[in-house]
Amino acid sequence: MVSPIIMSMQYSFEFSGEIHKTDSIETGPEQVRKIFSEVYLDYKKISRKKITCTEFETVYFRSHTLNATLKVEEKRATLKLSARCLMQPETFHRALSHILWSRIFNCPCSEKHRNVWRYYESKNSAQNRLGISENKPGNFRKSEFHDLQEYSEKILKTYFPKLSKPVIVLWAKRAGRNRLGSYCVSGRKILINPVLDHPDVPGYVIKSVIFHELLHHIIPPEQSHGRKIYHTRFFRRTERVFPGYAESERWLREAFPSFLKKCRRKK
Repeated sequence: MVSPIIMSMQYSFEFSGEIHKTDSIETGPEQVRKIFSEVYLDYKKISRKKITCTEFETVYFRSHTLNATLKVEEKRATLKLSARCLMQPETFHRALSHILWSRIFNCPCSEKHRNVWRYYESKNSAQNRLGISENKPGNFRKSEFHDLQEYSEKILKTYFPKLSKPVIVLWAKRAGRNRLGSYCVSGRKILINPVLDHPDVPGYVIKSVIFHELLHHIIPPEQSHGRKIYHTRFFRRTERVFPGYAESERWLREAFPSFLKKCRRKK
């Protein structure tokens, strides 16, 4: 059950579409054509406009955006997509197909589909600002034992289901000495200390760190005597709502120091 403390936060949330775990899978050209063909048939049934398409063509162009256009001429539908769209999951393509076909058939498009498209567009824009491309493995450290994407998606879906601005959670390239994680406001990026990507570190510790950094994303600091206070009473109270908080604090207090010594000896 989602905590009433988190649900009562007074912040602007827009995205309400569902993002599933399978959304990490890219969509190939054949799948894209199939999705657009299926949605075409849906709109053909409900629209008064007589539009018939017997051929579907997809054309890709190089761009860092998620731009796309759809034209129908002489029973031929031509879909022009940014090559970056190939990196997006099925959820994105279904939303995009609804938006484009609704314009062709002059039908209303559900706000749900528009919100899904906005989510991925915002995520792509954030990645461009950070110089991150999901299909370039050298841009950030890969997970070895703990899947950050799986952890963060589950936490976002459970506790922040209507988060309007996407947040990227990555392993930092280098292990820091003092911080377990950090949040970059300008890039909406969370970096987790890679020393935690170890089989001896419980998963709930990493999840608790991700939850902590996500709170920095939605809870603004307070001003006190000319200083910014990030870990306010409200912040600390909200942080304790996370199910693994107490266990994580206990492990960090009792086991983490010896774990660090062991890691340093191996180096």
